[in-house]
Amino acid sequence: MTTLSDSAWEARRNSPISVLARKILLASPMAKRLPFKEVSIGSWRPEAAKCHDNAKHWVASNKGCRVVYGWLVESFGVFHYLYAHSVVQDADGILFDITPYLSANRQILPFVPHSSDDAQFNHSILAGGRIVACNDDTAYYG
Repeated sequence: MTTLSDSAWEARRNSPISVLARKILLASPMAKRLPFKEVSIGSWRPEAAKCHDNAKHWVASNKGCRVVYGWLVESFGVFHYLYAHSVVQDADGILFDITPYLSANRQILPFVPHSSDDAQFNHSILAGGRIVACNDDTAYYG
């Protein structure tokens, strides 16, 4: 079995992805399960697995709304899956999700708004949109 040196371990723990994952997990106890709102604009309807495009499209046609980037959190013991996700905030500050799930019986996951810069969020999307975080304070895209 290969073990990491102390300096390699610290480098892994302090990598940008591990630091981001810790921020998300620290905020997750306050995360809320957002209501799903079925919406349409003419013949357009939001598509499953296209949350970023859906939110941008809705906001472009609805004055006073804005896109909110964040993370859906799904935990399994020592592993946590953090999924990049975009929702809508209306003019009254209410957050809601307009993206339907692929499966009708899937549980609604808690949403943590992204608190770092948009460039980091966009990088996470380009890297696959999912972070796997471990209880040992390390994380990777996966």
